[in-house]
Amino acid sequence: MIDYVLMAFNLVGVLAVLGFFIYTTVLYTRPLPDNKVELVSFKENSKYQIMEAKIYKLDRMFLNLQSRKARMRNIDLQVQFLLFKDDFVAFLDKNKHIVYDKIIEIIASMEADEVNSVTGKILLEERIKKAVEEIAKTPVIKTVYFTTFVVQ
Repeated sequence: MIDYVLMAFNLVGVLAVLGFFIYTTVLYTRPLPDNKVELVSFKENSKYQIMEAKIYKLDRMFLNLQSRKARMRNIDLQVQFLLFKDDFVAFLDKNKHIVYDKIIEIIASMEADEVNSVTGKILLEERIKKAVEEIAKTPVIKTVYFTTFVVQ
């Protein structure tokens, strides 16, 4: 008698799992999300504000580079900074000449072949971020973008 009860419970369990599987794969279709409703819900429930990043653009620079192989190498460079806060625009406007001086100093310490490589560009980006951070005594730049980067 107990065997029939266990077999019945087993059969009910198997049929329940099979029914759930068939329902979720064949019969049930999930409703598609509505973009407008989801956007309103996101804005209401968001803990963080949606903010636009502030980009600070420096003037184009044409600098000489050190080179052991050629007589003279040049770099044509334009830099843009993605800032952490909009407040840093005023700081960079006030200290623009110091930032230019630091960039020139950093590039002058590197050789043309080093600057022209991918690792050299990453190293240049990190050095620029660090130099501006030393001036401001706080992290200012999230990312450095080179919009013009030509080594001749």
